[in-house]
Amino acid sequence: CEIKTGNKDTQNKVENGKMELHLMPYSYKQFSDNIKAIIGPLCSEKSIKFEISRDEGDRAYMLDPVRVNQVFVN
Repeated sequence: CEIKTGNKDTQNKVENGKMELHLMPYSYKQFSDNIKAIIGPLCSEKSIKFEISRDEGDRAYMLDPVRVNQVFVN
């Protein structure tokens, strides 16, 4: 419930123009490397194998990397 509420609050702020997004090119490689750096050590502590697969293409998308990572981790 807490995560859903947090995401809904974030969505409302974006829709109402109360949250500034910092859009920049962000590739899947950058995303997967960042998520591995955040989640990988947590999984290692619990002996959980964590993998992210990538295809050969690596397109970049205009988005706010901090917010995307935040949503994924939450």
